Amino acid sequence: MGNRTKVLNRIAMIYLAILAGGILLGCSKISHDTLVGTYICHFPEATEELQLNVDGTYEQRVSRDDGKTIPEKHSGKWHLIGSGSFLDDLHVELEDSWIVHDPWGDFDPNYEKNPLGLQSYPVDEWFGKIYFMLHPDTAWHFDKVK
Repeated sequence: MGNRTKVLNRIAMIYLAILAGGILLGCSKISHDTLVGTYICHFPEATEELQLNVDGTYEQRVSRDDGKTIPEKHSGKWHLIGSGSFLDDLHVELEDSWIVHDPWGDFDPNYEKNPLGLQSYPVDEWFGKIYFMLHPDTAWHFDKVK
């Protein structure tokens, strides 16, 4: 192996080490405390607001675009589950929540008539912004706003 090849190999190894270190340092660890805040999901027919409190409680509010009267808010307990590893995604679980969307992630206009249930949303982060997906095949998601 010539000197030029050795130098190029060494440069490539240094580049890969810097790249790997940057990826590892750039990954943030989402925790209970980083999830605390206000999240908004905009449907074409309504907006759902979810407030995750530091004491493990949540408040859920829905504003309908048709002006229909709705309960002011609903509350319950939330938990962060999973380790966040490659094989164990993080999820936010809401106990006894309104089921505001159908199984495909679309707004359910009759959600008030549905029984309360357990909601589990996958948590993700994209360029420092935390969000929860309602369903992997739709564009609806909760974005952290506060």
